[in-house]
Amino acid sequence: MDQYAGEAGEREAPSQGDVWGRRVRLSWLLVGTLLACGVIAFTAWRILSFTGGNPNRQAMSVFLCAAEDVHQACEGRGAPTAAEKHMIEQRIRAMPEVTDVRFRNQQESLRDSGLIGAVEGLLGPSAVAESFRVVLADYRDIPEAKRKIRALPGVAQITPDQRPEDARRHRAEGEKKRDEVTIFLCERASAFPNCDGRKATKAHKDAIDTALRTMPEASSVEFVDRDKVWAQWLENTDGDTLGMTSEDVPECFIVRVPDLTQIEAFVAKVEAMKGVAHVVSKQDVLDDWDTRQGG
Repeated sequence: MDQYAGEAGEREAPSQGDVWGRRVRLSWLLVGTLLACGVIAFTAWRILSFTGGNPNRQAMSVFLCAAEDVHQACEGRGAPTAAEKHMIEQRIRAMPEVTDVRFRNQQESLRDSGLIGAVEGLLGPSAVAESFRVVLADYRDIPEAKRKIRALPGVAQITPDQRPEDARRHRAEGEKKRDEVTIFLCERASAFPNCDGRKATKAHKDAIDTALRTMPEASSVEFVDRDKVWAQWLENTDGDTLGMTSEDVPECFIVRVPDLTQIEAFVAKVEAMKGVAHVVSKQDVLDDWDTRQGG
C-alpha cells in the first residue's frame, strides 16, 4: 500500500455545504455539459467508444468517490480511506478478466483522463476524484467487469480510458475550432453573480440571440437547447442523473469568432449580457492545455 502512503487513515468527511450549493457547482464541472456545448471536444469522457474507434478500448478508468461527490453510489460517504482503496484494488485484481490495475492520484487522474482547462478550473479540491486504470484481456468483458466493479463500496463511476497521446490527438482536433466561444446561460439557482440566482428567461435568450447575430465579430451562432444538453449529460454519466434534473443543466450558444484577436473583447461584451452565466473560449482552453503540458 506504499502508493497510498501519507493519506489520512480516516475517511474524509463530505463537505457540510448544502445540497443546493453542490448541485450548482457540479452542474458546471461535469464534462457532459461542456461536451454537449462543444467546449472541450478532445477530452476523454465518451469521446472514444468502448465498442469502436479507440485503440485503448479494453482499458477503463474507475473513479473513486471524492470528498464532495453527488454520484448516487457516493451519497453521504466521502472519499475512501487508504484501507478501502487497497481493498478495491485487490478485489479488481482478483477478477479473472483483468490483466492490469494502476492507482492514479488526483493529479494523475486529471492528466490522464484529459480533464483539463475549463473543467479543471471549475473543480474544487474536494471534488477531484482518484482513480484506478483497469485493463482487461478482452474489451467484450467490459460490461460484466463494470457490473462487478460498480458494486464495490467507494466506486463512483467507470468511464472509457484514454492514454495521454489520445488526449494530445484530440487537442490537435480542437485546434480546428479555436475560434469557438461557448456562452452558458443562467440556470435555476445559479451561483454566477450575473444570474442573481435566476434562470435565463425566453426574453433573455431572444435578446442574446439577436445581439449575437448582429455583432460583427461573430460569423455563426448556434443555440444548444436543454434537451440536447441533458441527453449528452445522461450519455456521459451512463444514465446516472447525479441527483440532477434537466432543469439543472444550462443551455448555451456556440459562436464562431474568426478573428482570434477579437475573442477577448467579444467575451467581455457577452459576459455583461443579462441571462449569461459564464463564457468560455476554446482558445483559452487550448492555451491552458498547452501551459499545463509544458507545450
